[in-house]
Amino acid sequence: MTLSKRHLLHAFLITGTVALVGCSKIQPVRPLVNQPIPDGLTTQQIQHDIRSAGIQRQWVINSVKPGVMEGRLDWRSYYVDVEIPYTKTSYSILYKNSANLNYHNGEIHRAYNKWVTMLNRDIQAQFAITTTKMAPEKAK
Repeated sequence: MTLSKRHLLHAFLITGTVALVGCSKIQPVRPLVNQPIPDGLTTQQIQHDIRSAGIQRQWVINSVKPGVMEGRLDWRSYYVDVEIPYTKTSYSILYKNSANLNYHNGEIHRAYNKWVTMLNRDIQAQFAITTTKMAPEKAK
């Protein structure tokens, strides 16, 4: 192999490796911690809004004990379980378990982070809808 062919081969291997690393589908699990809950919501409203937001994205969310809900998303051959602890002022979405998402040592397929981020956005949107509906009642 000539020197120029070797350089070309090394350049190709390095470029390929960089491309694979840059497009990695594995990311650190990003827990969503202490997400705000608007003032004035009851525990029942908080639970309802979290459940309603989950339904929009095919999550099944159930209460397991006071202050804790669990969510499950089944999608194709994958599933993910999260724990959603909450108070009157905040909630978190925490990784619990999964299948076929390559979880290992705090890293997981990037789809997990996308799914929980979208769930979080939907929960916040649901809280906004609820507080908007409450505003006319408070004004009376």
